[in-house]
Parts: sequence; structure tokens; C-alpha cells
Amino acid sequence: MTKIAISLNKPCTDLSIAKFLHVTLGLSLTAARKIIAKGKAGFFFSGEFYLNDHIDVAKKTREILQFFKDKGIVLFIVQLDDEDWEDISVNDYQIQLTDLENLLNESDSLFD
Repeated sequence: MTKIAISLNKPCTDLSIAKFLHVTLGLSLTAARKIIAKGKAGFFFSGEFYLNDHIDVAKKTREILQFFKDKGIVLFIVQLDDEDWEDISVNDYQIQLTDLENLLNESDSLFD
């Protein structure tokens, strides 16, 4: 099982991003605005791959990646493999966007 979490690399106040998170993830606009204003500390999405809901998590992850890629906004992405999220330095677990895209592509064949 692979866990990921996504936030913005830098704080942001763009209302269109808050609206996207509201529509896509069901966050209130107020919560979304507060989260994106935190930058790296404001994780707005987390998910686990290879579980029963893998297809839904992968789809939601791709929607998020595409939206921010289209806007030219850099994301901060962390990945943990079967580890506890408590008491860690998230910077030690940062992965690049291409790493996450590769993970998604590799997992596609398992769920076809």
C-alpha cells in the first residue's frame, strides 16, 4: 500500500484553486482558501493506492495533477509506504511529479 499527500509548494490565494478544491474534493471554500494559504503545510488531498478504492483514488489524483499542471503551479507531494504519518519530516518523503505519474501508470495495469 502506498500513501500520498498533496499540497501546494508555495502559499497561494488564487480563488480559482479554492473553487477547484471545493468542487473536486468537497472542501468548503473557506477551508480550501485556508489550506492553500499554508503552502507545503496545507495538505488538501491524501490517498492510498492498491486498496479497494484504488481506481477512484487514482482518478482523483490525476484530476488534481492535471488541474495544477494546466495552471503551472508546482505541487508538494509526499509518499509513504506502509509507514505511520505521525512524527515524520515530510520533506524527507517528498517525491517529484514524474514519480507520482509513473506510480499511477504502473498501477493501471493491475486494475484493468
